[in-house]
Amino acid sequence: MVPRIVEHYRSNQRRQSQFVRNIPNRNVRDLVRFYGRIAEQPDNHDEITLRIISQNVSGMERISGERIWSELKKILEGNFAGELIKTMLHVGLAKYTGLPEKPNVKEFSHVWDRSRHHNLKPMTLLSVLLNEPEDVYRLNDRLKLSAYDRELALFVVQHRELKPDIKPLLPYHDFALLPAFVEWTVPKFPVPGNMLRERYSVPGGRFMGTVIDKLKEYWVQQEFKPTQEDLLARVPEIKCDLEEKNQKT
Repeated sequence: MVPRIVEHYRSNQRRQSQFVRNIPNRNVRDLVRFYGRIAEQPDNHDEITLRIISQNVSGMERISGERIWSELKKILEGNFAGELIKTMLHVGLAKYTGLPEKPNVKEFSHVWDRSRHHNLKPMTLLSVLLNEPEDVYRLNDRLKLSAYDRELALFVVQHRELKPDIKPLLPYHDFALLPAFVEWTVPKFPVPGNMLRERYSVPGGRFMGTVIDKLKEYWVQQEFKPTQEDLLARVPEIKCDLEEKNQKT
């Protein structure tokens, strides 16, 4: 027992995670997650430990998908997530975690460099390694993902190549209405709240908000044509209806 404690202490002093006495069947998932907790540098791994993991990685086949995903999420949310995932791929863990044989490491590195300080959701980051929707389905088969995580991965894979058009109206340049649309100025709603309070004693808060919403709804339906006085003429009726409704409730 004492030698194991001493070895743990030495490992912690080096800020590394290691197998005690080179035990090859120790769960890899615990070792990798533990490294993220104690390490001060992203790549200060013990080479002997990495070699043992690589030689015994097939043991991950016996770990349930739900447990693997639970541990992966903790790694992806922890310190040095990007570096640890790439190390896991290097020792051959991709095949046993449901990831493709040739994950998109280049894109993953690019995204990690840009987002390491933004706390991405675990699946948002992991899905960058996937190349196509079929990879998502295979990952789901292995990890038994929730519907939310599965759909999130599909969304990332299917939409990450889309870039916003600098001229989104370009397909409509031949339409006769386009010049008028581009030059159109959004009308300003002509009835301020203080006017409703002063002229019709409309109380503030939710009640006034409802009155303004109903006036705006009418104003839009009439294509912004009603004037300020036209809209104010509707206030007494709207106010009366709301007061009667409040009394009933």
